[in-house]
Amino acid sequence: MSSDADIEIFVASTCAMSTLLAWITAMVGTLGPPLHGGGQVHIYWSSSGPIVVTAGVEEGRCTSVWFHTDTSPWATPLECAHQAAQDLGCWVEAGV
Repeated sequence: MSSDADIEIFVASTCAMSTLLAWITAMVGTLGPPLHGGGQVHIYWSSSGPIVVTAGVEEGRCTSVWFHTDTSPWATPLECAHQAAQDLGCWVEAGV
């Protein structure tokens, strides 16, 4: 699906990073090796564009996942957050 803007969600830190990365891969396809963006920021390349994963945001409560592309599987951040919460079984919030 094509979206008009980048999509960002915030996933509870209680969700294991390996589980989160497996979900991202299931949604957008194979991820390239992570590039270290500084601190706890990692940039992964996918066929739909870069995905920025930042652990420890919101005072350590969340991991930010930013789909930096206009061709994601969702039209809105809310759609992405709903699917992530359902698939991951943890708290997820849509970015604005």
